[in-house]
Amino acid sequence: MGFGMACTDRVTDTELRTFLHGQEKARYDTFRYPGRKQSFVLGRIAAKTAIAGLSSREFNLSSLHIATGVFGFPVVKNYPGNGVQVSISHCGPMALALAFDEGHPAGIDTEKIRAYPAALVKAALTPGEIDLLHKHNIPLSPGCTLFWTMKESLSKILKTGLTLPLSLLEITELEQNGDTYTAHYRNFSQYKAHAFHRGDYITAISLPLRSSADFTTFRALWSNVQDRNPNTPL
Repeated sequence: MGFGMACTDRVTDTELRTFLHGQEKARYDTFRYPGRKQSFVLGRIAAKTAIAGLSSREFNLSSLHIATGVFGFPVVKNYPGNGVQVSISHCGPMALALAFDEGHPAGIDTEKIRAYPAALVKAALTPGEIDLLHKHNIPLSPGCTLFWTMKESLSKILKTGLTLPLSLLEITELEQNGDTYTAHYRNFSQYKAHAFHRGDYITAISLPLRSSADFTTFRALWSNVQDRNPNTPL
């Protein structure tokens, strides 16, 4: 797998746009609001950086076209090799991406921890998931973020987004090792999720159950996430 990250405070708008394929530039120009433009470009930079990290070949990143599928998922075009796809997540001024061989699906999601209303927690989590959080002494708001990112990362593999009932993506097992969590799904036992916590942010990556992954590159990128409480535990 390849990983990529882009933040607004690290590159200028001119530098951002040099990454874009002609069709991406055309789409960029249709957006009215600066925030939407920035989000779009950050996602493409993160995605293309991830693809470059996956490949041993050298190629012009602007030659890649990250198109959008009918349900909003990214589709890689013009890649000079065997099939590669990418998963993209946005969170405020940051975008993360995960590139993978299309025969080995994976998904990524990142969220900022925030306080959730009780009604939303009840809608997002099953009673069993709430019991899991209590078992691991994880408060409901960060716990809701943790499980939400895991579920959304799986939904990206399924290419449904969170149009599925969240209970269908129920998490039944959770293991903790420092700031890293591993989880398993009740109805999708062929997949697992790894989640990484840093300060106010959580990123989850779902992949096939029996797959192993080297997260060294991701951890190096993740260590650059800056926030006001970089060592706050869940």
